[in-house]
Amino acid sequence: MVGIVIVSHSAALARAVVELAGQMGGGEVPIEAAGGMSEPEGAIGTDLELVRAAIDRAAGPDGVLVLMDLGSAVMTAEMAAEIVGAEHDVRVVLSDAPLVEGAVAAVARAGAGAGLDEVAQEARSALGMKRGQLGIEEGAGAPAAPEPGPGPEGDEARLPVRIALGLHARPAARVVEVAGRFDARITLTDETNGRGPADARSLTALVTLGVRHGDTLVARADGPQATEALAALVALAGEGFGDVEAPAPPRAPSAPVAADPEARPAPEAVAAPAAGDVLEGVAAGAGIAIGPARPLLASAPEQAIADEPTGDPAAERARLDAALAAAREDVVAARERIAERAGESEAAIFDAHLLLLEDRVLLDPAGEAVAGGQGAAAAWAAAVSDAAASYRALDDAYLRERAADVEDVGGRVLRALTGTLGEEAPRARGILIAADLAPSDAAALDPEQVDGLAIAHGGATSHAAILARALGIPSVVGLGDAVLAIADGTPLVLDGEAGTVEVDPAAPQLADRERARAAIQERRRRAREHAREPARTRDGATIEVGANVGAVHEAVAAIELGADGVGLLRTEFLFLDRDTAPTESEQREVYGQIAAALGGRPLIVRTLDAGADKPLRFLDQGREDNPFLGLRGIRLGLARPELLRTQLRAIVALGGRFP
Repeated sequence: MVGIVIVSHSAALARAVVELAGQMGGGEVPIEAAGGMSEPEGAIGTDLELVRAAIDRAAGPDGVLVLMDLGSAVMTAEMAAEIVGAEHDVRVVLSDAPLVEGAVAAVARAGAGAGLDEVAQEARSALGMKRGQLGIEEGAGAPAAPEPGPGPEGDEARLPVRIALGLHARPAARVVEVAGRFDARITLTDETNGRGPADARSLTALVTLGVRHGDTLVARADGPQATEALAALVALAGEGFGDVEAPAPPRAPSAPVAADPEARPAPEAVAAPAAGDVLEGVAAGAGIAIGPARPLLASAPEQAIADEPTGDPAAERARLDAALAAAREDVVAARERIAERAGESEAAIFDAHLLLLEDRVLLDPAGEAVAGGQGAAAAWAAAVSDAAASYRALDDAYLRERAADVEDVGGRVLRALTGTLGEEAPRARGILIAADLAPSDAAALDPEQVDGLAIAHGGATSHAAILARALGIPSVVGLGDAVLAIADGTPLVLDGEAGTVEVDPAAPQLADRERARAAIQERRRRAREHAREPARTRDGATIEVGANVGAVHEAVAAIELGADGVGLLRTEFLFLDRDTAPTESEQREVYGQIAAALGGRPLIVRTLDAGADKPLRFLDQGREDNPFLGLRGIRLGLARPELLRTQLRAIVALGGRFP
């Protein structure tokens, strides 16, 4: 492992940099402080013998990287490096990287097992990453964009990003899944914005690269399966990372980052809106809602953490592991609820949450803090806070909103640690008011109880807003803290298309809004009445509309909305996330339920399409050079005829029941 030495005129500064770097993931890295003078002890200056001894202690077969502050520190480090190199045949590299940022970046890379040159490059690139986070243009001395590599045949490949919202949580989760299947160490660098490299197995690291539509990623890999890993990533990029390819959305100007990204005016300092006031926000879910205000009471995890008894490190680690497992079960349950009520596309939001529960960016610092004697809840809360802050420091508004997902996942684990996971107070019907709405909150919404959502913060592209739209709940976000001062029971009119909330409107205005809401409901009713009529063009041609479904409830919903049948039944939903293949009787039952829901309409069944991005837990498909074009689809069926025969028998059996 590469050793690191910090040379500074100040002994206190050198020790502080070593401490900071160690806490940022360098627990195993040999890192030594060489600051100040030995005589008198601690005096400002640089001491050749102190620096030489520090390099000696940090030296190993992989060499030493030395970072310095300024002036005589450079000269002293040069002399010490020459002495150690001559005496012990140790390679010593002096770095021009910024002292603090360079040390943190170098330790992280060294801890991952990188060589001396790579560690030195990582240290030099640290200031470029800070510039990117602050939205400052690259200038002289900024790290150059990576040179083009040899392509997927070597150890480097370029991945164009053409998806509309860039590498946000869901496509990043696909990258993590693909990277995790290979015995290779993979990093991604955004050569367009100069950020990276990021560990391809860390969702947080990937999203905080801030990759946008039109950027190009450079993937680098080493290890036994490096070539196969790069080929799979090239194929994934060619498929749009599993997301929608579209023209880039308008780019918001870079926003300055506040010293405290969490800082917001205290709600109690904001005056309550008066009757007749209209609050303006961002339209997030169409429709008009009329009803009483129902503020969402926020929990107080800080007090629960402060009051929590702390055991020994082993016991705290066991508690954290148990809480992570409980939170995972809770996320899976939320995913199932949303898949049933809104569809698989919306439910995929929670796939990223499952990956966050395995993200080393969260787990490693929490584990280190627990090992150092901190309580599980406090350690986890700190790790979540740091990760969320890294998202909020990005200049892309959409990616900044992903901090809510990190906090949502973190909150589930904290509730499991404090014994409140799964608890939900009964809610009176009305318009829900909240400072923010986590995806887990949105998944628990009951459209029969929640008429509308009035949210102080967040944006229309937040995952909570996406889920609320999928559930058909009118929503307005970004209303500001004034909405939080509205008293429970205050009459409200929320317009999810205009992006407004009217507070206690006068009778004439209320009557107008009720008529507008009734008109919208009537239009929807008439549309549903005509939904099952044939789809015809103006010149009389009839167009058959087939639904793409993956479950029974989706088939039911498709027919209600006027589909003429199912053009594609994705049968893999029966095979994923299970330890054994579904039996013929299981498949007959589910296919029969879907056919029955269609009422004699056409049903086109696709045989199992698994592999690559949809691995089967119960089936070892082995390693492939390009799994996306390898053993999947019908090729998998022919290679595993027992799977194909069983499925074909179940499908053919439908012919007797639904001729």
